[in-house]
Amino acid sequence: MTLVCPALLTWLFEGAGYRFPRLIPVLHAEDLAADIVDAVLLNEHAVLTPVIASIGVKLKNLLPHKAFDALTDFSGAATMLDNFRGHVYPQRGLTH
Repeated sequence: MTLVCPALLTWLFEGAGYRFPRLIPVLHAEDLAADIVDAVLLNEHAVLTPVIASIGVKLKNLLPHKAFDALTDFSGAATMLDNFRGHVYPQRGLTH
């Protein structure tokens, strides 16, 4: 069994994003699917994508609560859905 923990997907969270998009990119479904297939074939326990997400999980466990909250605020993770416009279904181009 492989646990998949993706960040934001382009079609699922249209308009959402982090403060530093080059550092924490919004994922494309095709790239995420390839990462999942690779992880399952390699019998990995978890897929944290993008890679910086795994660093975030480790920092959450190492830093004091207030320090991690400050990092979350600085990265824009606390406000990543402020510009969320809805779901865009790739097959139909519909927004909900």
